[in-house]
Amino acid sequence: MFNYKLPMQWEQLRIVLYDQSGRGTKPLDPFGVLPTEFFRVVSILERIFMINKDERLRTEFCDRTLSVMSTDPWGDFDETRATVRPRNGHRFVALDLYLVEVHQDSCDPRDRSAVCEARLLHRHDPEGVIRAASPAWRLRAGTEKVAA
Repeated sequence: MFNYKLPMQWEQLRIVLYDQSGRGTKPLDPFGVLPTEFFRVVSILERIFMINKDERLRTEFCDRTLSVMSTDPWGDFDETRATVRPRNGHRFVALDLYLVEVHQDSCDPRDRSAVCEARLLHRHDPEGVIRAASPAWRLRAGTEKVAA
């Protein structure tokens, strides 16, 4: 049902979530940010953050998503991935969404920070908690940048 052939290099989405103290998660696949089948999440995020240009919609989406993840997390079920949970006593208040480029041979598929390149697509930080430094990307040898 999900058979396909990937090229040697392709793009994926990664998300970094931040709590109210500014502590961020490591780069993550976005599958746990919505309580729907994992294979639908990327299409939804692409429509909101890459196709859509309405900043109000993006802000409302981020506000609601972070609120639900912090106050009413869901578990893993069938093809729906469990939400990432904030540390005890904390809540998620900000997020960065990245478009990353990965390479089949040189990027470790178990390490979501191992990428060729990372480009920030959207930052939602209404409380100003995200520090200037980007996440600890592990750029593949011979690649040049993380773009903000």
